[in-house]
Amino acid sequence: HGNKEIQDEALELTVACWGALRELACGSVGNRTAIREFIDSNGGNGLEWMVKHLEAYDGVQWKDMNGVQIKLVTAVIGVLRNVTHKTPENCTPFHVYGLTPLLIWRVLYASEEESEHDSSLPDQSKPWREAAFRAAGTLINMIAEDKPCLQFCSMNVRLISILLHSWGSNKRLHKVFANLLRAAKERLPFDEYSPNWDTIIK
Repeated sequence: HGNKEIQDEALELTVACWGALRELACGSVGNRTAIREFIDSNGGNGLEWMVKHLEAYDGVQWKDMNGVQIKLVTAVIGVLRNVTHKTPENCTPFHVYGLTPLLIWRVLYASEEESEHDSSLPDQSKPWREAAFRAAGTLINMIAEDKPCLQFCSMNVRLISILLHSWGSNKRLHKVFANLLRAAKERLPFDEYSPNWDTIIK
């Protein structure tokens, strides 16, 4: 019992550290660069280090995490979202390191409650709502800055539907979504591409 309390306290401290890192990455290109150039004890850079932290929970559904673990994953993804903001130098290696499918899994498949046809992110009753929104926001950042990521995401109809449902009315993202849908139109089977998406491309 005592060991669990110590572990939870250590995780809470880790969450606070990730929160500080998120703030450092917000609005500072210099800090986003510094995070990328950080070298960990195994010789990996800061981006690889962050991917490994998310990878540690890959395949673990939200319902199988306790509250502190959900907060930790939420905090890690918060840093990822800020580090990828308008920073192609981070987005490109993140995709190479396998971040894109990790985030897609978190958005689409990390909850058994989500229907395969559900086109919305979790509602406010779900403690992982913030993490899901941050993961989707990180994907949007990466789609905007990295063509291989854009092409990879353009093949996932449900992901596209969720992103459009959540942010499709945001005029600042119109170009990003138009590019994503053009790629989808080129790659998806005819019967999977929605004709309604053509109105966004125009």
